[in-house]
Amino acid sequence: MSTSDIEILLDKENDVLYVFDNRFSKEKTVNIHVNADMVARFEINTHKTVGFTITDFSEAMPHFKDKNEYELMEVFEIMLDTINATHSLEHR
Repeated sequence: MSTSDIEILLDKENDVLYVFDNRFSKEKTVNIHVNADMVARFEINTHKTVGFTITDFSEAMPHFKDKNEYELMEVFEIMLDTINATHSLEHR
């Protein structure tokens, strides 16, 4: 994956961050609530984590609130890669 695969939308007015890996079709994903502030999006067939929605972003992740869009793409690319690599190792 590269940062060009990651779509980031920060809705500053509502303090919501949307992250999605564009290599996947949104129609083939399902959302699961992780906690009160985070929804993870999973691809149905591969069970890969392909995105997040984080409400109250500046409070839920204060250490990222001052990052620009490119920096957020890098951070969430690493998060998605790490989560999916861990998932792959668990299912070997």
